[in-house]
Amino acid sequence: MKDPSDSGLVFYSLLNPLNEEFIKKEREKILFIVFHNDEFFKKSAIYSVGTIKGFIFLGTFLDGVYLYDESRNLIQLIQTSNSNLYSNLIRDFWTYESRMLICTYDGINTIDFSNIDMKKYNEFSFAQKVQYVKSNMIISKLSIFPYGKKYSSVYEDDKYIVATTHYNGIYVYNKKKKDLINILPNYTIEKAICVQDLLYIATYQKGAYIYDLNEQRLLYNLFKESDVKYVYKKNDFVYFITYKDGVYRANISDNSARYGSFSLLLTSEMVSYTRSCAIINDNLYIGSMKNGLYIFNLITGKFQNLNTSTKFFSDNITSLIEYNGFLLITSLNDGVAIYNKNE
Repeated sequence: MKDPSDSGLVFYSLLNPLNEEFIKKEREKILFIVFHNDEFFKKSAIYSVGTIKGFIFLGTFLDGVYLYDESRNLIQLIQTSNSNLYSNLIRDFWTYESRMLICTYDGINTIDFSNIDMKKYNEFSFAQKVQYVKSNMIISKLSIFPYGKKYSSVYEDDKYIVATTHYNGIYVYNKKKKDLINILPNYTIEKAICVQDLLYIATYQKGAYIYDLNEQRLLYNLFKESDVKYVYKKNDFVYFITYKDGVYRANISDNSARYGSFSLLLTSEMVSYTRSCAIINDNLYIGSMKNGLYIFNLITGKFQNLNTSTKFFSDNITSLIEYNGFLLITSLNDGVAIYNKNE
């Protein structure tokens, strides 16, 4: 991978976005597209990003949710003043089927997109699009979780809805039994996901935990005293991302992940201040709060760090997700970027 050059940068405003056709046509030339000309992105910390049906959700520190369509047109600003949103401090998003879960500081919201027909949407004028989304997007409060618990992340699959908190542990709702349990109360939890009936938990300065949801008991405590910021599943592996102690992973199909047999993939000398990750086409992308973007090819072992010294747009990456084959990146006061790997 070549370092980005000035000619490989494309800056543009969200109010005058590049269209999808142009991006696809110029795909091999574009290294990353940064849209942060709007003053909002210079003032607000963007903590999280989510997508559903081509829409992009940007979660901010105090300004609620900015909703864009696939052409990066601003469709709506979702706040407590104009919706059922619990709080304007947004921590996380999770997409499950036709709904988006929004993790706010005070509670969990859901947005139902089942009534939105994208074929019809794309035929509308911009003003019609805005009205169509407002009329058909249903924002609700997920009242199964208690209010005001300093929520930090959310997850959903066909069996469970999981909400993590700072200082109040994890709340797990069993959809079939319709019951709610609280795990590791008083702990600060950064992220938790389910793989089959095991819960993989990333905690602040208490390491990682594996919890059996069937037997309702803790199985393992890994990397004790490490600050584990993120847990992620892709294909046949579970990954734990620590803040300063490297990246660990374990295989699912051979039961290594089930029995806590995680191995060190990237050392603390290679990656640090990390808090998010995503995998696209065998490339592991890791966001750092001080060192920009790390890229590790899981097949070849090729490793690279992009930061402001290599003309990357930010050193302070808050979240990463895959978006239509691209990497969508949010940052602390430097805006949002779509990154396209260019060999």
